[in-house]
Amino acid sequence: MRVGFLKHIVFLLVLSSCMPPKWYSRAQINLRACEELAKQDSSLSTIHVIGVVQVDTIYQYNNRGVNPDLSWEVPLYKNTSDRYYCSTKNREAQGELSKNNFRYKIFAADSYVVTWIPGIIEDVLPAIKDSLLKSKITHLLDERVEFPYGFRQRQTFFLRKEKRYYSVGSYRTNDFLYVQMPVWFFNLNYSKHHTLPAYYFLEEEECHNKILKVLIPLPEEDY
Repeated sequence: MRVGFLKHIVFLLVLSSCMPPKWYSRAQINLRACEELAKQDSSLSTIHVIGVVQVDTIYQYNNRGVNPDLSWEVPLYKNTSDRYYCSTKNREAQGELSKNNFRYKIFAADSYVVTWIPGIIEDVLPAIKDSLLKSKITHLLDERVEFPYGFRQRQTFFLRKEKRYYSVGSYRTNDFLYVQMPVWFFNLNYSKHHTLPAYYFLEEEECHNKILKVLIPLPEEDY
């Protein structure tokens, strides 16, 4: 009797190890939601490539209790807008960051999502109206030029009153492709190019069509 029970337990453990974790199932549900939105608007009319901008300093704000030195411990499948947002303005220009409105600051005028995944550029290429810029970026992709990535943290500050960290730093470039895109477009295309998808605003359909301002680091060139 005991042997049979133990075999049953082992069987259940093996079965559970074969089943995808809960976060994966949740990510797949959100991916399907994004795909449905894509069917509703299959054009790139909602994707606006502003052009190449120069940014030399980025302020990365972390949510309460997330030390930037330990941010890698925060699972990627969590809502990344709960983890941090990037701004080009200093802390004094931000005002108070309350616990309730922090995650929505990603939609503020001076806040951006920064992604180094070149695949996102491939997805927005058709929306680039500047033919010279499109040609240069296409060349970079065709030649498999290494795209700069990795946030170089210069200083870290702790806001004691808000129990929040923020870091000041930069990337290995000052050149960024600036693209405005709906949340659903970013989520859908990011998931295609990353083995572990990270979605913004999971299970919040009212945010899927809101616009994210995305900065993609580019190799330093004459754009």
